[in-house]
Amino acid sequence: MKKTIPFQAFTLILMVWMLFMTVGPAGAVGPFTDSWEEPVDVLVYNPCNDEWVWLTGSMHILYHDNLTPSGRLHWETRISYHNVRGLGMTSGKTYVGVGMDQGGGSTIVSDQTPYHYQASSQTTMSLVGPGRLENYKVFMHFHLTVTPDFEWQAHFEDFRLACR
Repeated sequence: MKKTIPFQAFTLILMVWMLFMTVGPAGAVGPFTDSWEEPVDVLVYNPCNDEWVWLTGSMHILYHDNLTPSGRLHWETRISYHNVRGLGMTSGKTYVGVGMDQGGGSTIVSDQTPYHYQASSQTTMSLVGPGRLENYKVFMHFHLTVTPDFEWQAHFEDFRLACR
């Protein structure tokens, strides 16, 4: 069964996933870098052309962190989309998915210091159609903070959808 979600929800899910990447490979003091590919296979809604588009391809993920001796973890990620192609389920037209997510943040991983987590992400994604089809663009800048009392503060500094 294929997953079906609106394109903006797809980008939000990717962005939130990227914000929480810090629970991965960090463990030793010092820098760590990793790079890998993940498949894209999702059905998204394109409101500009009023049709569902099945996207397949891959995304390249670059992750870097640095755990300081004081217990602060600084991290950054970059996700770029490679060979993401789409097929319009109504029109049969082909689409190209392009874009990038990049973000970073910091958290405290030491028992000696009060917990604090903050992260930001910027997302730019487009579904580009052939000929006179309108292109669908998503722009997001998201910020998340978790205080020492584990209170969440999250907000979009910029969230725009456009048909061009």
